[in-house]
Amino acid sequence: MIPLRPLPTGNRVAYPPIRRPSCVATVNGTPVPVLSFEVESNNHFAADTWECSLALAGMPKGLGLGFWASQVPVTVQIFAGLNGPPATSLILGDADRVVIDAVAGEVHLTGRDRTAVFLEARTTDKFQDHLASEIVSELAASHNLASQVTRTAKRVGQYYYPRDNAQLANGETEWSLLTYLAEHEGFDLFVSGNTVYFQPPAALSVQPTLISYRPSATGRMASGNVLSLHCDRSLHLASDITVTVLSWNAQSERTVTAQARAAGTGTAGGPPRTYTFREPGLTQEQAQQLAGQKVLEITKQERVIRWTEPANLTLTARSQVRLQGTGTAWDQLYVVNHIRRRMSFAEGFSMEVEAANTSPRSVSN
Repeated sequence: MIPLRPLPTGNRVAYPPIRRPSCVATVNGTPVPVLSFEVESNNHFAADTWECSLALAGMPKGLGLGFWASQVPVTVQIFAGLNGPPATSLILGDADRVVIDAVAGEVHLTGRDRTAVFLEARTTDKFQDHLASEIVSELAASHNLASQVTRTAKRVGQYYYPRDNAQLANGETEWSLLTYLAEHEGFDLFVSGNTVYFQPPAALSVQPTLISYRPSATGRMASGNVLSLHCDRSLHLASDITVTVLSWNAQSERTVTAQARAAGTGTAGGPPRTYTFREPGLTQEQAQQLAGQKVLEITKQERVIRWTEPANLTLTARSQVRLQGTGTAWDQLYVVNHIRRRMSFAEGFSMEVEAANTSPRSVSN
């Protein structure tokens, strides 16, 4: 990656102020000495992950080799701060693996956030008379987690029953059930700390975070407010996209077919891309809604931007950013879908971010 130099301000160059990042981790509630950490956040209906290295020599009483050899669970929370105490929690979850480096005197831990409890648990309950929002709250409470949900209207038996015998008889994971419900409701689903969130996606912001870029002039470097910037465009996803949803409705005893189409963007050209999804037991309205959701899911990865910068504690895996300054179709709104934050004595506190969106285009049935 080619580093960008800071944007000039008048006759001066604007450099960021000196930062004093700090971090602390707790193991089962006890603060421990951190040598380095990495936290990955995403908005893909998947668990956030983390890893950290701790110094054995500075461990509090009770956290010696015997603890690491036998303790279950090992619950870790990682906090970070900028120019102040490390008060912002980046992640909370149980370790999946403990590795002792006996020569270096270090403990290396890896794990996931609280999403892991739903990924590890299986269910054969059908919940036919429940609302999707009620199921989320009940499953969260069964794992001693809080829930913040938006109440839904339909009993899941109205759209889940044709599928439950085949799927639930196999004991699908609770997370598979929750993501299925979120997809059918058009909701976002994620876990933060000890709380499960089930709600409509955030509306596009009128004040997104700005990613500024200025192309290089003759004999000069490109400039911007990030350290590096990559722009990626899928020409396949820039073409016309057609999604077809096929279903068999046992109640009406007829085949249900629905389509949604996203017009191509720019000068991509080429034949339209077609996708077909089969889902049992849908009404015409439900099939049309699913087709619309799928065409948006597919096209939103058309444009992807990736950048690195000194880490901040405000950007999340659902934040919106706007790229400006290229003077091209790249200048538009994007939604962050992945953040990797790292901190160590050698490299300081940095982050890599990925955001994506489709170009402006029309979507029709």
